Amino acid sequence: MEKFDAEENDFSKISAAAENQSLFQEKKLVVIERFFTSKKVAYETLKKKLKSWQESKINVFIFWDENVATKKEFKEFLKFAEKSQEFKELTPQQTKLFLEKEMLNRKLRLSEKEKTALMNRFKNNLWGLANELDKITLGSNLSTEIILNKEEKIYNFLDALIERRINTPRLLLSLYEAGAEELYIFAAIVNSFRNLLLLKKYADKPALLSKIEKEFGIHPYVFKKLLAQSQRYGLKTLTIIYKKLLEYDIALKLGKTKLEYIVFDLMNKKL
Repeated sequence: MEKFDAEENDFSKISAAAENQSLFQEKKLVVIERFFTSKKVAYETLKKKLKSWQESKINVFIFWDENVATKKEFKEFLKFAEKSQEFKELTPQQTKLFLEKEMLNRKLRLSEKEKTALMNRFKNNLWGLANELDKITLGSNLSTEIILNKEEKIYNFLDALIERRINTPRLLLSLYEAGAEELYIFAAIVNSFRNLLLLKKYADKPALLSKIEKEFGIHPYVFKKLLAQSQRYGLKTLTIIYKKLLEYDIALKLGKTKLEYIVFDLMNKKL
């Protein structure tokens, strides 16, 4: 078998593979992916080969592509095909039925939250879904980042950033994958460091701290955690960071910087 991706492989290589035949090979399977979605080769180039390929007694050709049902060239191409099959995307309910069937085959039990997390991650990628179930069967656990919703993930990310953990970039990527927008994440970062600065500045004034907690609507658990995290920084450092964030706010909105750069800068222990 020889497999080609029309996005990556030159058509001359695909054509040569179809024409070259080993003396000891009775049949050859040639798989060509994404020919119609690729813009590298004109359909007319393929059309010149189709008649001879169709009559070949030696080669079997399989074409795989996506979102091409309405393309004029594809409809014409189907006249040369001995067989064709359309694989439609599964509905969420069908995906869930597949997941539960595969879980049953592996004698696995997952919570509804874990099942939803897997479906959100793999969508219609049934192979990926089954492969992940195999890993879980062998003892692997679903990572926390997969199970958590967007709001929970932002708190995990902020904790990691404030504490300068090495997994901060991965948590940022997880937020992007969950659909969080750059400005939303940046606003959360600014709010966190503003709160840290205020708590550090008025650390010795309990009445003011209580007022900050109420006026900014900070949850008691989050407030307690911020108090502990503020001990990691000096007042001067937090003041510098907050000023930098105000500068980054303008640069980010003007497209002059990226959030990834800002995050790496904040992780710099020299600050």
